[in-house]
Amino acid sequence: MERKYRILSVEDAVVREAWQRLWEKSPQRSPFSTLAFAEAVSRHFGLDLSLIGVSSECRERVLEAGALLFHRKRGPYRETVVPPFTPYSAVLLDDTTDGAAVHDRQSPFEVLLSGIESQFGRIVLHLFPSVTDVRPASWRSWRVRPLFSYTIPLDPEETLIARWSESARRTFKKGREAFIISEETDLSETIVGLSAQSYERHRRGYPAEIEAIRRVMDELCEQQLVRLFVARSKSEGEPKAGLAVLHDGKTGYYWIAGSLPGDAMTVLLGCVLPRLRADGLERFDFVGANTPSIAEFKRRLGAELVPYYRAEKETRPELRLLYRLFRP
Repeated sequence: MERKYRILSVEDAVVREAWQRLWEKSPQRSPFSTLAFAEAVSRHFGLDLSLIGVSSECRERVLEAGALLFHRKRGPYRETVVPPFTPYSAVLLDDTTDGAAVHDRQSPFEVLLSGIESQFGRIVLHLFPSVTDVRPASWRSWRVRPLFSYTIPLDPEETLIARWSESARRTFKKGREAFIISEETDLSETIVGLSAQSYERHRRGYPAEIEAIRRVMDELCEQQLVRLFVARSKSEGEPKAGLAVLHDGKTGYYWIAGSLPGDAMTVLLGCVLPRLRADGLERFDFVGANTPSIAEFKRRLGAELVPYYRAEKETRPELRLLYRLFRP
């Protein structure tokens, strides 16, 4: 069975339906691979958006693999971009690939990679954790290295808190009565503000234009892909921690968050995670364990370390030379 890649239009209703069908069955399903998320980020961050799909000759409108890619011009070249607050690229594979197709170099994943290579001079992808076989990328001379996140099953509160470290449990129990936890729809300014303050305290520049990420958050909240939570001090009434949970109905993601120093974020998570479970979510991804101090906070909440992969390639020899000369 011959597979081919095609450049598809996200404006085509039939293509959108095919992407949605692939998304629903793909092990790489996440809110970051929805058309709603991709179009909001593309629009408000000023990035171009392209869709590359893989299908067989006999089933052109059934996608076996696909990628929604953000990109921009860099001189005469086009390069893909992993936007801020987008930990996983929208690369979807169906769940039917067998080992023989991988070894014959005809798997949907490898055909998809060849299609991406045909369109861009430089490519960076963050593959979803369920993409565990990255040999097709390595065989095509992509540079592949692991990144890490922390995830946790959303169990009832008693079970969930029991997994926490002793210090985290103590912080939660001690601080729980000091805060009012609420879910609201107009918290984008509060949450992004707290997030920006957290970056500033760690002496890191904020990775996105504040107004742009607020607009993305508001748009996705209207589409019910984002839930917004805040912890306010009972004594002062002021917000001390805020959290935007991006979700796909199955998994919640620690998307954008920030807090003032103290107990507020621990208390907020201890109250929010059981609520997400009660509403039908099954798992929570803390989105990143690549900064030591931040990773330690997440580890104390009983989360499990999960690897995923960054894959990158320059398809032009002059770009490969520049990368070798000037990479950090």
